[in-house]
Amino acid sequence: SRKFAEDCYKTAQKQARDHKFNSEEIAPYRSGYTTEERRKIESGLREGKYRLIFSTNALELGIDIGKLDIVILAGFPDSVLSAWQRIGRAGRNWQQEAYVIFYALNNAVDKFYADNMEAFIDKPLDEITIGVDNQEIMERHLPFLLHESKRKISESDKDILGETFYNLANSNIRGTSPVSSKPYYPGLSIRGGSSSIYKMMYGNNEVGMMSDAQVFKEAYIGAIYHHISSTYKVISHGNNEINLEKTESYFISEPAFSTQIHAEEIHDGFRFDEKISVYYGCVTIFDSFWGYKLIDKRHDTIIDEQKNNNTKASKAHAFWIKIENREVLENALTAIENMFRVGAMFVIPSDRYDTSTYCKQGDCEIYFYENYNGGIGISEKALTTWRQILQKGIQIALDCSCEKGCPKCIHPPRLKDAKMIDKKEGLILAKEIIKVTQIENERYDKISNGWKNITTHSSGLLTQPIISKN
Repeated sequence: SRKFAEDCYKTAQKQARDHKFNSEEIAPYRSGYTTEERRKIESGLREGKYRLIFSTNALELGIDIGKLDIVILAGFPDSVLSAWQRIGRAGRNWQQEAYVIFYALNNAVDKFYADNMEAFIDKPLDEITIGVDNQEIMERHLPFLLHESKRKISESDKDILGETFYNLANSNIRGTSPVSSKPYYPGLSIRGGSSSIYKMMYGNNEVGMMSDAQVFKEAYIGAIYHHISSTYKVISHGNNEINLEKTESYFISEPAFSTQIHAEEIHDGFRFDEKISVYYGCVTIFDSFWGYKLIDKRHDTIIDEQKNNNTKASKAHAFWIKIENREVLENALTAIENMFRVGAMFVIPSDRYDTSTYCKQGDCEIYFYENYNGGIGISEKALTTWRQILQKGIQIALDCSCEKGCPKCIHPPRLKDAKMIDKKEGLILAKEIIKVTQIENERYDKISNGWKNITTHSSGLLTQPIISKN
């Protein structure tokens, strides 16, 4: 994460000075820096000015620096493809050996690969997951297609575009033409699908940039923002600008957030014997910011605490499981939520920051949703692989020697109250879900390969298709 890279950089600089090393040979690298800052760090790497870089995956692609000798993976990147990309930063100079160190963090994915390194070395590259028929994704791509094709689409293009995208493009071309004759090219931020980008301003100087989604969680009024060797405090928001003032380097801010989810549309789903239902559709995420604590890291003391109440709503694609007509222990449901969170990392290739999970206790629902507005097909894929995901989570929980759950199996990294998760009861419920939804292998394979709206009888269980609202 960006914060992790900045924190490691500051810690390493201090330790370098303590051990009489040159702290100026250390630098961080991440998105959000200005173009000039990134180019300066890249050229410093090539010229040998910097010998140690703490980087997010911003250094993963497109930068060829022959002098990098060692890559340390601080945690497994969650996809084999991404891991090889990061490993490939080292060893571009063919005249000497390069080294890779895997530093396992305290979570289930890292523990698995630390104990089973051959599972990574021998594993084929991941299948790329993307929902090519996703309406929101197609609409984002449409302006570029129309521009680059000069608004001329032929029947032969259907093989490349796919029928859905081809039909969408055709319907937008018919009887239309550009309003202006001036040269035009649609704009797109490389920072993703965010609707707007905010400049981080210290006086009249731009020190970085941030998406509107990041602003809500990382640049609220009073937030501490670490940027290379400087530490800032957010003092106000302007028109696509975040105004900063300098503050002490030992300050950090600790925000308090909560999340609620409301299902809006059901695109597809199945019901099993009136006991378990699974859905894929669109949800609204309500993220609430409740305030923050200002902490002095020198003494780990709280020097200020501010209350707030600000809620942001956003749309997301999601998969969710509903347990019908029965009461479930809250701690067991939370355990299953985290079994699903961990299992998904092994079954659907994606970065751990691409998705989130949520447990709706009163309705006995577990949500697995995408953090990218519109989704990229991960939650749609979950509808066809959810039993594999849950079974993988069960296996990881069973293989761990702990009795009540721990960070090496199903506890999330930032869990504050371990009593919220009951591993034993969660395993009982998870196995029951797998049993209730067990259907004939041949028929299940057809469902998992995209066969929809079919009814199957097996062992007295009835699988009913849930009709899409749209």
